[in-house]
Amino acid sequence: MKYLLFVLMMWSVLPTHTQAQSYMGGQSARTRAMNLVADGDNRLKLADLRGAIFSYTNAIQIDPSYADAYMKRAIAYTRMRQDTEAMADYNYAIQLNPHLHYLYDERAKLKMLLFDYVGAITDIDRSLQLNPQNLSLADQKAEAKAAMEDYQGAIQEYTTLITANSDDTISLLNRALLYLQTNELNAAFADIERALAVNPQMAMAYNVKGIALLKQTEYQKAIAAFTTALILEPDMSIAYFNRGTAYKLDGNTTLAELDFTKSLAVNNNLPHAYFNRAVLRKSLGDYEGAIEDYNKVLELNAGFADDALFNRGITKKMQGDYNGALADANAWIAQNPDNPEGYKIRGNVQLLFGSYKKAVEDYNYAIRLAPDAQSYYNRGIAKIMSYRLQEGCEDLQRSIDLGAKDATEKHTFFCR
Repeated sequence: MKYLLFVLMMWSVLPTHTQAQSYMGGQSARTRAMNLVADGDNRLKLADLRGAIFSYTNAIQIDPSYADAYMKRAIAYTRMRQDTEAMADYNYAIQLNPHLHYLYDERAKLKMLLFDYVGAITDIDRSLQLNPQNLSLADQKAEAKAAMEDYQGAIQEYTTLITANSDDTISLLNRALLYLQTNELNAAFADIERALAVNPQMAMAYNVKGIALLKQTEYQKAIAAFTTALILEPDMSIAYFNRGTAYKLDGNTTLAELDFTKSLAVNNNLPHAYFNRAVLRKSLGDYEGAIEDYNKVLELNAGFADDALFNRGITKKMQGDYNGALADANAWIAQNPDNPEGYKIRGNVQLLFGSYKKAVEDYNYAIRLAPDAQSYYNRGIAKIMSYRLQEGCEDLQRSIDLGAKDATEKHTFFCR
């Protein structure tokens, strides 16, 4: 009986699976999981994302209660843009340990990527509750508020950082940019000058100063500020882009295109630079160059993609590639079925094809969505060309009533 009691006592102190205390190889499950997470971290540094996920997954299998392993795997998933899997891992990590402040911080970053700014701010606030000394979170919170166009709220966050460190030049410049959004130009320039007083050789400060001068339409002074930034930092792609914008606004299209090209030579993944150069090239009659740039924007699939598709269709029409223009118009309408502009463009292409009935149908859609003088004018021409003279003249008259400048001549020619 005493032997049986001894056995039962020994069994009661043996580690269980739920305690994650396997002693295989002389190591606890947590220690083995930590070693695997360290291996995953090394793979992550080497950009071996799949290898990192494999290591983190093994760590989780050995110790399912290890919150950091889920968080690390979520980071790797995020870099692979497997956002659903990443969010699930963050959620489970927080469920395991809701008192780790950095879990909320990391989940907030993913929410920012997913444009869930309200959710990101909620997570940042929770992280601050757990770790009030982490003022760096104010910067992340400011970004979220700025993305929500809560500019005053974002300004307050940067003010908190600047109050804690008056030499925080990055926060000064970020606040200056927000002041420009709220048209507080004097406050913006004050922050820029404060940043330059701390660091007179700060290229980014001159770049922001140039942006502020653009806001004042001081194009030559803006060009000088961007040039100073480039002297201090010759590979600053954004300064080339901004100076190109200033040259364009000042009427110097040659230097504008050159700067956009220089910007892309430094960083060939800037959709806004391709887009602006495309618009410039189109205005100069370089349709092939413009289409190449629009293609690049669409390849990068950035926020400019929708505008690039629309403008590429217009450029193809101007180039005489009506089939290409029609294809782009169809694709754009499929993505924007409630926007009249697509139907107007497609109607114009149908006119060029001589497909007057289809053109009238497209103008009908455009007028139904948002009647304007140009749509009535174009529909009037399409009706006249399809031998519906009276209806066409009525549309031309409507366009005249709405202020179309060239409709009177056509009305006189066809209708009187």
